[in-house]
Amino acid sequence: MNNYSLTENEKYKIDKNRVSALFKKSRCLYNDIKANNLNPNKSKERKAIHFIKTEILFEAEKILAYRLSPSEKPTKHDAKITAIICLALSYARPSWTECDDFFKLVLVASINHHKNEMELKEIKNVLHALAHIGLPIMWQAAGFSAKESLIGLLNIVNENIDESNEQFHANVLWDIGSLHMDFNDIQPVCAKIINKILNACAQDKNISNYHDFAITQISSFLAIYKDKFPAGWQEGIQLLTDCCRQRNAAIAATAQPKSSSLHAAIMPYIHKYATRFSEQECFLEDGSPVDAYFPNESVVFQFDGKHHTDSFGNFNAHTLNRDNVVSSQGVLVVHITSDQWNRAKDKDEFITQHLIKAGIPVRTVKQTHSSSTQNITQTLQSDSTADIYFKNSASISITIQNIDAIPSLTFTVQNPNVQSPTKQPQVPLWIAVPKVEAKGVKRKLEDMLSSNSESNDSAEPASKYYREDLSSSPQF
Repeated sequence: MNNYSLTENEKYKIDKNRVSALFKKSRCLYNDIKANNLNPNKSKERKAIHFIKTEILFEAEKILAYRLSPSEKPTKHDAKITAIICLALSYARPSWTECDDFFKLVLVASINHHKNEMELKEIKNVLHALAHIGLPIMWQAAGFSAKESLIGLLNIVNENIDESNEQFHANVLWDIGSLHMDFNDIQPVCAKIINKILNACAQDKNISNYHDFAITQISSFLAIYKDKFPAGWQEGIQLLTDCCRQRNAAIAATAQPKSSSLHAAIMPYIHKYATRFSEQECFLEDGSPVDAYFPNESVVFQFDGKHHTDSFGNFNAHTLNRDNVVSSQGVLVVHITSDQWNRAKDKDEFITQHLIKAGIPVRTVKQTHSSSTQNITQTLQSDSTADIYFKNSASISITIQNIDAIPSLTFTVQNPNVQSPTKQPQVPLWIAVPKVEAKGVKRKLEDMLSSNSESNDSAEPASKYYREDLSSSPQF
């Protein structure tokens, strides 16, 4: 039977079971990952997740292409099918790079074709899906443009904003921030939403009508866009920012970001080498959860497992949005991924190099002369020199100097018992170290080494959040 000879109800019934199955599969995948039944950090389970996502994308592509006919007038049934598929994608969360070109085309084309028939809650599902997928704002193909489709959706929201509730406002603001839209394109709808939130804030400074997660979403939007509002809006924006900051402080007092085995493995090294206290597993003022925060240097360290990346190793949309929110507050984000950590043979050197590059003062310096396998860890002071002697007559002369308030360290290694292949006994090495007050230090490690040394040439060392708030299941 020709598909186009079917009535609208008949066509809808054909796809009802297929869409229901697609949604259930996406929801089950989301729940399994959340419950750690499928762990993206494990290779085999990561492959299984990728396989399930591929199946979901393939089925969604078939349904969208089957129902998409530009020559036909868009209907509410088709609009509903498109919105439910987008809701399913919000749970499955494939990245834009994991989608093939034809799927990208039919998805954007279907949204553009049916948007005028969508209800507000369906538009919310569509925007949420595109934000989670990471739709590039500049994407365009076959006459379809991501930017034009998004602006079209937001224009509908702008016209019907009075019908929306508090959670809708927060969701739309978060989606806009995640999609990195230009402020000029979003100003009309954002002005209306912000005005509604400000009215609620004027009646209740704690804006109790907004759930904790909604406050976090609003705060994320403000972190990115608050300075772009016109001067006349700044007083209200600041008032809203202060209200959100108070709520976030209350949330942070009772909530803790999720920890991980990667976090537990790295933090001891951070505390070992960082001279200043770092707040670990905390929330920034906007409610962003971070793994390690150095307030004095305005630096955040994020420890990212494989669940922060797609199957190609790229950071997913949620991680990129998190970094964008943090960076918008003038904070430098330093990533340490599980792959980097696992590949690092010398964990001490790996961490110290990351701290140095981020401008974090380092507490200790470790120098290893590989030829004689001698390890020394010693804290030195600024503008000082230390001569370190070994029983095998090797010596290291260390000098620390401050040049334009930037401290530096020079090592000169001499070992008469080890023949260098290049026959150059002196090896200079420059490493950044913290500035401290003291001068003229000369130390010998003879006594410290004597307790550990044997009658051999090798001396032992002297010392050794995404919280979710998605819509409920679709109603048919």
